[in-house]
Amino acid sequence: MAIIDLLNFSGFLQTTTSSFLRRNDQLELAINVNGDNIGSVTKRLGYSLFQDYGSSVTGLWSYNDVSGGNRYLLAFDSGTLKYSTGGAPSSIVGGLTTTAKVEFTTFLDQAFVVGANSSNTYLTTATIDGVTYSTTNNVTNAPKAKYVEVFRDRVYLADVEVSGTRYPDRFYYSSTPDSAGTSITWTATDFERVYTNNGEPIMGIHTNKFLNELLIFKETSMHAWDTVRLRDIASIGTSAHRSIKTVNYTTFFFNRDGIYAYTGSVPQLVSRPIQKWIDGITQSALVDVFAMDDENKYYKLFVGSITVDGTTYSNCEIRYSLVDNSFTIYSYFDTFSIYASHIVSSVQRIYAGDTSGDVHTLAGKGDTVYSDDSNPIAAQFMTKAFDLGIPSEQKFTETVTLFSNKSQNLTFRYRVDGGDWSTHSAIDKKIDPRRINPAQGYLFQFHFSESSTVAPFEFQGLSFTPRLTTDRHG
Repeated sequence: MAIIDLLNFSGFLQTTTSSFLRRNDQLELAINVNGDNIGSVTKRLGYSLFQDYGSSVTGLWSYNDVSGGNRYLLAFDSGTLKYSTGGAPSSIVGGLTTTAKVEFTTFLDQAFVVGANSSNTYLTTATIDGVTYSTTNNVTNAPKAKYVEVFRDRVYLADVEVSGTRYPDRFYYSSTPDSAGTSITWTATDFERVYTNNGEPIMGIHTNKFLNELLIFKETSMHAWDTVRLRDIASIGTSAHRSIKTVNYTTFFFNRDGIYAYTGSVPQLVSRPIQKWIDGITQSALVDVFAMDDENKYYKLFVGSITVDGTTYSNCEIRYSLVDNSFTIYSYFDTFSIYASHIVSSVQRIYAGDTSGDVHTLAGKGDTVYSDDSNPIAAQFMTKAFDLGIPSEQKFTETVTLFSNKSQNLTFRYRVDGGDWSTHSAIDKKIDPRRINPAQGYLFQFHFSESSTVAPFEFQGLSFTPRLTTDRHG
């Protein structure tokens, strides 16, 4: 038989088809690795502590106060709104609903603030100008709301409370700014009602600027508003408003069936290649998943614990690459609660609030952060079971050559026909030919793992020369 070169893993995680249909460049397991170096498998970077904001971060927003010349990272923590310009957080206002999920948007150089808890206790709609909190500045007569968004020079509020009465299927909109460009007003009759699937509350609103639409989600339906008419898009929705993100013109969102992509027509399910990972998400956590756009190339969806094939992976993020239509799984040390993109010292990075009140800075390209806030990052990946094009014939091999740009502490093991794994063996050279106990069987599979706080490994592939068993004895 010819030399088998497996030097491309750009397909990454795919667990839906049988091993016979799975491509050679696809993996059966991918934890804390990515394919950002095309073809290679590289361990992810880590994160470091930005600041301790308190006890539990349930709102996070990057607010650029242009007139004041400051960029603030706003956070809501157990009833208190706080800000930081890089140093220790300071309080803006306290005494608010402790368990509220707080949402923000920026308009007219102010941060608009809304939110409610799971019992539908709403915050009073407010603005922050610099670090001054107000329930009257540009929000006089505005309803309380769960969701806020800016669309075509108006502020929109959805799932609202007016004079003590909740209207979960309404969205209100402000006036356009005055001639000075500093003020908006609210009128009691400026609202629309989403009648489709009447009885379901609005679960989120989101602006897709490329499509010039305000998207409105219920749990089982999706709609679009263009300031004149409301149209139905599909009988597909979401229960997790923080999963809704637009990445490179495509709006992604999550529901219990998986990750959907919307480009102006019917939303398409894109997560089918990893369906068993979707099915393994803890069901009680579905409403709390949240997402972030990363570099306008990746959709990062934090989903919590995932149980697959009897193993539970904690604090998981499903990372989808639009560039090569591939998935991987990140498993973090801390339990994140929300993401925000923020600029510090002219560098834009993703920041993550967590359930203990900390906010972390996720490392980006060029950063040298190799741990999860000083904790080791445990990475592993597993190839498909290779039949080498002749599934009905037994093969054997005695050597395998491993290729790595950086092997670091990476170890490998192998098995045949789904049997017991060999012992772990460290890879310690860029080109590392290994003599192995003669492996004989129909299917060959390889597993790699590493856990440390050192710089990431980059595995580039492997090569071996199998022979038919009949040749060996002939």
